[in-house]
Amino acid sequence: MNIAMNPGMLTVVTVMTLMLLSFSNPSFSASSSALPSNEDSLNQLQVDTILSEIDERSQFDTDFKALIYLQQKHREKGELLYQAAVYRRDENDRFMMLFRKPKSEAGKGYLVMEKNLFLFSPNTGDWSRVSEDRIAGTDTNLNNFETWNLVERFNATFLSNEKLGKFHVHHITLESKPGKKVDHPKMDLWIEKDSHHVLKQQDFALSGKLLRTTYRTKWKKLTNEKESENSTARYIPLETRVYNEVEKGNQTIIVIDQIALTPLADNIFTKAWLESKSR
Repeated sequence: MNIAMNPGMLTVVTVMTLMLLSFSNPSFSASSSALPSNEDSLNQLQVDTILSEIDERSQFDTDFKALIYLQQKHREKGELLYQAAVYRRDENDRFMMLFRKPKSEAGKGYLVMEKNLFLFSPNTGDWSRVSEDRIAGTDTNLNNFETWNLVERFNATFLSNEKLGKFHVHHITLESKPGKKVDHPKMDLWIEKDSHHVLKQQDFALSGKLLRTTYRTKWKKLTNEKESENSTARYIPLETRVYNEVEKGNQTIIVIDQIALTPLADNIFTKAWLESKSR
């Protein structure tokens, strides 16, 4: 590792080690294969319904907070390990990420304001508007931590039924709608047939070049005490692995822990709050 191991980092390392072991499970394979043609295909209404369900299940009616671990594997820089707190308020698109470890990154943070992403650098005390495509220089982007919003931004088409490891999946391709703000104009999703969890995602440039492949595992159902029994269940992937297809050998692993659906103070989603954490 490129960061010194101190007692405060032992928990982080333990979590990441367990995560790496879980990703070695052969039941979730990177390759997919087509199923026989007699498998039921999806009509457009079914495709749109599934995407609407994915959108709804990713959006929380209450505030959300969690601890995340990011492990970046870089072909030249080696391995870098980060710990950060994430805060979300989906009803008005509020998002805050505050880095805690390593010490060199502590106090750095990202804040979404008026649908723009801003980065705070504690060393200089400056704010800058940044791209949503690379969080902290890793292979992750803002979409790895927010709601999907697929129906609003993309047109979707069913391609085929396939097997991804032991899972039966629907392979669906999406192209961005005119005028919509997206990270990439085209992406493919492999959606588990029964649960409708997105297990695999590939992002493409306008030219059709593959940019990034993402796998999501260990989906967790989240419940809010205030929700009724008939409320839509919310889900989040506890583990995500992102492969950079342009810079081969680079990848980032995300682990989400200590999730809580609880009201947050309004001032958390402000520049002043984040600046106060670096003093």
